[in-house]
Amino acid sequence: MYIVRIIGDFCHLAALFLLLAKIFNTKSCRGLSGKTQLLFSIIFIARYADLWLEFTFISLYNTIMKLIFMKAALVSTFLIMVVYRKTYEKNNDTYVTELLLVPCFTLALIAGDRRDPVEIMWIFSIFLEAVAIIPQLYMIISTRKIEKIVVLYLVLLALYRTLYVVKWIHRYFAEGYYDHISFVGGTVQVLTYVAAIPVFRCLGVTVTEEGEKTYLRKNIFFISSNEPLDATNLIRDNDVEKSEKVENEIPKV
Repeated sequence: MYIVRIIGDFCHLAALFLLLAKIFNTKSCRGLSGKTQLLFSIIFIARYADLWLEFTFISLYNTIMKLIFMKAALVSTFLIMVVYRKTYEKNNDTYVTELLLVPCFTLALIAGDRRDPVEIMWIFSIFLEAVAIIPQLYMIISTRKIEKIVVLYLVLLALYRTLYVVKWIHRYFAEGYYDHISFVGGTVQVLTYVAAIPVFRCLGVTVTEEGEKTYLRKNIFFISSNEPLDATNLIRDNDVEKSEKVENEIPKV
């Protein structure tokens, strides 16, 4: 099942680079939660504390992946909070992160060995990753819209963790190995993504694109509305909008 882990890692990498590509290409971070990216930065710094506290070396692949994940999370946070802060929708990114940080850290202290700070930070990162996407989901629910590229970003993150859960299940039956912290954290994380789908659909969250000021007729996950979104419709609706604007500008006698 080593190949499953590799695929999961590359799904995770694809999600991170997709997010960075969206920011760099559009020079905007609209629709992205800076709080979620900040939580991911905390997660990777805490999880890989063995790398910068104990200088642990497991393999070249392991070390490179750790460095990439940490750097990508920190860069995305810096881009949102600093470089493109003028496009950051701070008023919509209002979830209180302390509601996630405090319980996760408390659970880590309970579940781990307090004499081993590296273990405490690792457990804390597992629990926090399970819920770190909540500020992003909360932002989407608040605005009732999501960009197509963010949909793909969420799908890749969900796929990455699902593959890891599959790997853990296989190891349990094949080797008798069971890491209850990783399994519980991963399962909660996958369920969080899955639970977002019906919530988005019930609330009428619509899919849009960066810079679009159009008519959002596609529901979540590209389920078409009664009238298809095509070029003819867009041109017709644009003409109607212009004619209405002209009529409103004509002074009434």
